Amino acid sequence: MDKCPIKIVDFGGGYGFLGTKLLPLLPERSSYTGIDIGTELIRKGKQLFENSLYAVEFIDSNLPDYEPKQEFDLAICQAVFRYIPQYKNILKK
Repeated sequence: MDKCPIKIVDFGGGYGFLGTKLLPLLPERSSYTGIDIGTELIRKGKQLFENSLYAVEFIDSNLPDYEPKQEFDLAICQAVFRYIPQYKNILKK
């Protein structure tokens, strides 16, 4: 039986460090979306995953302004929410 792919979103994920660790452990066709306000970190992430076998996207966005265009199975908020007073509003999106 095939395992279902997992769609991950990483809020404040920088260059995608957690993506490099998680994607090899997940079922085929799983995806990683990293969202960060750090333009240089986003650029570094795009370079890091440039020739990746995984579906990876990086979005340069301020989290309170971010509007998701898809649903995700797993949301990672490793440390970023301590800096955002209305973090629950982001998770509701």
